[in-house]
Amino acid sequence: MNVSYERMFKFSFINFNNFLKRTINLTVIFKYTFSIFLWVGYFYHLTILEVLMMEERIYTIPLRDVINKSVRTKRAPRAIKKIKQFLKRHMKAEIVKIDNELNEKIWERGIQKPPARVRVKAVKEGNVVTATLAE
Repeated sequence: MNVSYERMFKFSFINFNNFLKRTINLTVIFKYTFSIFLWVGYFYHLTILEVLMMEERIYTIPLRDVINKSVRTKRAPRAIKKIKQFLKRHMKAEIVKIDNELNEKIWERGIQKPPARVRVKAVKEGNVVTATLAE
């Protein structure tokens, strides 16, 4: 079925070109969106756009100040707090959830020796940010 994107979004309330410019990262979901859109119809149009508006960024979070300025027995928990604080500030979100892999990376060498920096992939859906370990 050969349908142009402009024709498909003719009745939408959002200018599709501006929407594409503002979206930071369109992942593989984008390919499947149009097939779902054609199958479901106009009724679910806004929920599909919400799926497309997931914001995804990769940060390198420095944890050196946590290591240098805190007591040995509190370094790993403070590193977790520092990651949450960093993501709240930079992603402008209220709730930050940390993935199990990232937590294990922080605690890998014990409570006294968290890594000096961590590369984190943050995905924002609505007002919730989920942090995972970047590859």
